[in-house]
Amino acid sequence: VDLVLEFLRRRALGQYDVDEFGFDRELTDDVLLAALRPLYRYWFRVEVRGVENIPATGGALVVSNHSGTIAIDSLMVPLAIHDEHPQRRVMRALGADLVFQTPFLGTVARRSGSTLARPRPTSPPSSA
Repeated sequence: VDLVLEFLRRRALGQYDVDEFGFDRELTDDVLLAALRPLYRYWFRVEVRGVENIPATGGALVVSNHSGTIAIDSLMVPLAIHDEHPQRRVMRALGADLVFQTPFLGTVARRSGSTLARPRPTSPPSSA
């Protein structure tokens, strides 16, 4: 209870860090991934193979394909990499415009490390 109250106090006072993309490691580790863990372990019973192929440091590209209305794999893969990789790597997912335009979901996606799948145009093309 004390840890939860301390977490909420720091949130209310703005005493937490986010990176330049909006990623909030404490919120992701302590709240978002913790909330998904029961689904990961007991509902979907995720089995992970090949996590050792993700390097310990530096960049890596993890590519997957999903179908259906709710992309549950987009929640389970980052959790698998975080929990199963020896260095507990954080996966920075790419999301479509719709994700970031949706109230609440866009904020949660940013805080969990996701970013827009395409760069925003810096300026409109000039007409000649």
